[in-house]
Amino acid sequence: MKSNLKFLVIVLFLSLQFNTKPFAQAVNSVPVIKNGDTMVDAAPGIFINTVTRDSESAMLKKNFPKVAARFASKFPSASSPLWIKKDRLLFIYFVSNGQKASAVFTPRGHLNYSIAALNASAIPETVNRRISEEYSSYTIIHVRQITTDDISAYQVILENCAGYVVIHSTEEEIVAVDKVIKTDN
Repeated sequence: MKSNLKFLVIVLFLSLQFNTKPFAQAVNSVPVIKNGDTMVDAAPGIFINTVTRDSESAMLKKNFPKVAARFASKFPSASSPLWIKKDRLLFIYFVSNGQKASAVFTPRGHLNYSIAALNASAIPETVNRRISEEYSSYTIIHVRQITTDDISAYQVILENCAGYVVIHSTEEEIVAVDKVIKTDN
């Protein structure tokens, strides 16, 4: 069973399809969807045809009590949630511990996955130690946590004077998936 979850996390990494070069060069330049007074980042790879209004977001929360209960238990510090129903899934964009996050649920309340931006200090010690050992000349500039069930994986962007490295890591392994060399223009 654990190998199936590991496979799911790997597939999730591959499905995110980050374009590393622009992402590494402009980490904070993410498209924003505005809904009333709520502003959320558009999650990479997820295209939203229409953005529900605040009243529609409240209606979705009311119509899917299992999702609302599961969301509240998994993300107790969440604020400013924006609910969007697309096809057979519910996407919830929110702020957790001061960082942008999103979660995807089935209508029956099963959490498919969540993605959250993290501060470098929030990376688990085992992952942080591996990064320090293998990439000692680099500085962490961006971290994303991808969670499915109770398994977490991390996408970390590192930078040094020569360039950027994008790594994917779990508690057990770390893999460099892309390198970008800085050039003088």
